[in-house]
Amino acid sequence: MKAYIKDNFANLIEFRAWSNSLTHVKTNRVLKTLFDDANIEKEIQKGTFGKNVNLAQLKKGIQEYDHLEIVDKLEASIQQAIEVNKANSVVKRKLAYNDLGLGVFSFDRAAQGMYQLMEFYSPSMKRAFERSEVMEENGKLSLKADNSEIIHRLEQKENGLPKVRTNNKKVFAYFPKSKRQRAAVEIFVSCGNYSEVGIEDFLYSGMVAVILAKKLIMASIPVKINTVIGWTDPNLNQYTCAVVPLKGYDEQLDINLLALATSDPRFWRYEGYKACYNLQVEFGFPIGGAGVPGEYLKKIFEENEYRLDVPNRFYFGRVQGKYQAIREIEKAMEQVSNSLVNA
Repeated sequence: MKAYIKDNFANLIEFRAWSNSLTHVKTNRVLKTLFDDANIEKEIQKGTFGKNVNLAQLKKGIQEYDHLEIVDKLEASIQQAIEVNKANSVVKRKLAYNDLGLGVFSFDRAAQGMYQLMEFYSPSMKRAFERSEVMEENGKLSLKADNSEIIHRLEQKENGLPKVRTNNKKVFAYFPKSKRQRAAVEIFVSCGNYSEVGIEDFLYSGMVAVILAKKLIMASIPVKINTVIGWTDPNLNQYTCAVVPLKGYDEQLDINLLALATSDPRFWRYEGYKACYNLQVEFGFPIGGAGVPGEYLKKIFEENEYRLDVPNRFYFGRVQGKYQAIREIEKAMEQVSNSLVNA
C-alpha cells in the first residue's frame, strides 16, 4: 500500500496552525456541509464528541484532556496486571561510584562505613594532642607540657559538630556510559477509533504508549512519541496521514498532551476529521476508514521505508480493552529488553 505522509510539523501547535490555515473546509461543498455549525451542533447533541462539550470549545481547539482520573485508573489497572518479570524486564541503569569527586555525593553509601575516632582535646588551647603528649594521674588527664586539662572525647570539628569518617572512599555516584544511551525508541500511536467506542475504551492506545514510555525513560532510553492522524482510501490502495510529534527525545512526558492527541474523541472527531479531509483535498484521495490498528500502521510504514533509521519502533492503534493493552505492553517491553538492555 502506498503511503502519503505529511510530517513537517514540529509539534501539535504547528499541526493546528496548518489545519486551521487551509480553506478546503470552507470552500469545498461537501466539507462545508460536514463542518457547518448546525451540523456540528447536531453531532454534539448525539454525543459524538463526548459529554460537556460545546461548539466554541471545538473551534478554539481542545487544550486539556477532561478525564485524567480515568487515565490514572486505567494506568494503575494495567500496571497491576502486567507480569512482574515483564514489568522488570526494562530495568533502570545501575549506579557506579568513584572516589574522585565526580558525580553526586551519596550520603547513604558513605553512611555504610561511617565511624568516629576518639581524641585528646585541650579546652584551654582549643585543639587536640597526641596520646604521647598526655599523662594520666588519679584518673585525670592533663597535658605534660603545662599540666592543663585534657578531655578524652569523640572527635569534633572546629565548629563543634561531630567529625565523622568513612572507610568507604567511593562515595560519589554517577551513571557510567552505556551503549543504551545511544539507542532510541520511537512510538507511533494511530489516533482514532470506531464511532461507537466510548471515552474509556478510546484511551487504551494512548495508555500503552504512556506506560511503555515511562518504563523506557526510567531506564534512561530516549523516547519520541508521535500521533498519526490518517485514513485508508475505500479501495485500500493508499494510506494518507499526518505524523505529529507529541514528545521529542529530550522532552518531558506530558500525559495530558498525549491523552488529548491520541485518545480524546473531542480532538479526533473534530480536529482529526478536519485534518483528514484537508489531507484528502491536498493529496487527492477519497476517505475510507479513519485510524488503523497498530500492526497495520507498522506494515504500511515499513513497506514505505518510513523512519527505518530508528531501529526500535513501536506502533499502537485501535487497542481494544485492557487485556489487549497488557499484551501490547508486555510484547513491547520484551522486545526492548532483548534489543536494548543487553546491547
